[in-house]
Amino acid sequence: YLHTLFEQDTNAGKKYHDLQVQLYAEFEPRLLLPFLHSSQYYNLNKAYDVCTRLNLVKEKVYLLSQMGNAKEALTLIINDLKNMKVAMEFVMSHNDDDLWNELINQSLHNPDMIGVPLDHTMGDIHSMQVINRIPKDMPVPLLRDRLVKVITDYKTEASPREGCNNILKVCVSAKDRSWH
Repeated sequence: YLHTLFEQDTNAGKKYHDLQVQLYAEFEPRLLLPFLHSSQYYNLNKAYDVCTRLNLVKEKVYLLSQMGNAKEALTLIINDLKNMKVAMEFVMSHNDDDLWNELINQSLHNPDMIGVPLDHTMGDIHSMQVINRIPKDMPVPLLRDRLVKVITDYKTEASPREGCNNILKVCVSAKDRSWH
């Protein structure tokens, strides 16, 4: 009944959303995450406790993120879900340098994991942070290929940037002349 009510009107049964979290978690876990995304009328801490008790990791990641604890959410993604691609997407969606550093720190323990951040950087400062922090004795799979990609991406990104800078210089120079 609550599910149908929620589908028809997300506000109609809002006082039962805490109960609905518990019911979804116990009886229809596949419906819980979409519900958590759609509702704003449940208690985050209660929902997190329910998900912890039932070990619903994806839901815990979402709730931690909503609670402002992105670092702990990232740790769950890496350690429990063991999905570096999702971890990268999570970090990139938050656009947070501290979270990026946390990803690098947690990746440094596993040669297979540290390569993933290199695969998803675009020749920016983040790639240098990863490269500089890789221990010299760590054998990183496909490191040479990954470094070639980082350099190629950097060159591809730098060329248009240089062109834009040259255009700006011309515009500024022309504007300076028009003031005199």
